Amino acid sequence: MASPRFLFASALVAGSLVLIPAPSRAQPAEGDDPDGEVATPPADDPEAPAVEATAPIAAPVEVPAEAPAVDVEPAPAPVDDAPIASVGGYLQPQVRIRQNSDADNDEDGFRFRRARLTLKGRRSAGEFLVGVEAESELTPDFQLLDGFVWARGDLPADGTWRVDLGQVKAPFSRQTLLSDAALMFPEKAEIASLAPDRQIGARVSVELPGVPMVQLRGGIFNGEGKNQIRNIDENFLYVGRLEVTPMGRGTPLQEGGFADFLTIAVDAGTNKIELGVDSENTVLLGADIAGSWHGISASFEYLWSHHTFPQMGQPDYHAFGYVGQVGYLLPLSGFFAHKVEVAARFEEIDRNDAVPVDTPGDPNQSTRNISGALSFYQVGHNVKLQAAFTHYQEVETRSRNGSDITFANDQLLVQATYRLE
Repeated sequence: MASPRFLFASALVAGSLVLIPAPSRAQPAEGDDPDGEVATPPADDPEAPAVEATAPIAAPVEVPAEAPAVDVEPAPAPVDDAPIASVGGYLQPQVRIRQNSDADNDEDGFRFRRARLTLKGRRSAGEFLVGVEAESELTPDFQLLDGFVWARGDLPADGTWRVDLGQVKAPFSRQTLLSDAALMFPEKAEIASLAPDRQIGARVSVELPGVPMVQLRGGIFNGEGKNQIRNIDENFLYVGRLEVTPMGRGTPLQEGGFADFLTIAVDAGTNKIELGVDSENTVLLGADIAGSWHGISASFEYLWSHHTFPQMGQPDYHAFGYVGQVGYLLPLSGFFAHKVEVAARFEEIDRNDAVPVDTPGDPNQSTRNISGALSFYQVGHNVKLQAAFTHYQEVETRSRNGSDITFANDQLLVQATYRLE
């Protein structure tokens, strides 16, 4: 009878043959059949690789009575569980050439229009993501623009939710919500000055379950602008925006003909500010539509506000503005493919329809502007060079005493943008 050691060695050799992969059919190994089957030598062949040839190798092997337990380390956490942070920003050096007149602020020259620093971070927190974002202006002085924490998660049927807490843009007006680095022109339209812009408070957005093309945004804010250390009157700004995107859901918020999309939105808001016995009540309304198709882009926006002063002698007034613009990403080939865009803009604004102005260039003087722009996108909106010429026409041409307040103020802007994200 064979010894136990011999039986164990035989089993070890048989198991090894099972674990050895079969050689390639294209290059059969020596001793194999051309069909890829392993050729087994006859048992009575004296030249066959007898078990005894391998037995000395297997003989020293000792099998413990019981295999020791192996500590299995937990699998590494998914990438999304680890914090992710990035630092970026953008620079926009600009040169302006403007007609000379009696109005202020018409000097020609170079300037840093914007020098921004951005910080972003995020990580997983169970079923949702949390993060932080900050954006600061470095010129001419340091100023915090955005600074907020956020949380985001999914809802059933392709819905999503997000909450932002800190200093953010109030969800009102497409022109306001656009980044200064994502425009077809060097500057935003004038009507952006009618919107609440950045405020301290809370902002919520929801893509509705079952109809994710419909997005609701709302917010409650102190209502006194950015970088205010507290709410001075315990009143709040309430803002809401309903946005429908039947085509191009998820397209980045930007101008230009880079992606096909269509979005329609309406805005509403109300604010009250009290200073002692004085108070100002404001009602805000707006609507906008924007889209792009095969390189042709267009948008139109209208904003309106009504300001009342119950305890003050100041007269109530309305402010309104509208802007329409169109652009075309030229269908060029080679080096210039998807890089050259022409655009035109028409806008009108009246910041106060009750109080007459006294001097040319008064901020409340209503104007009507026509602009044309040429953009070269080396890397989309991240690296670009833009030039825009604007003709300004004063709608209010007479002061309260009847003097002429028209003035020459047409201007040419040339601006470069480099954005790092």
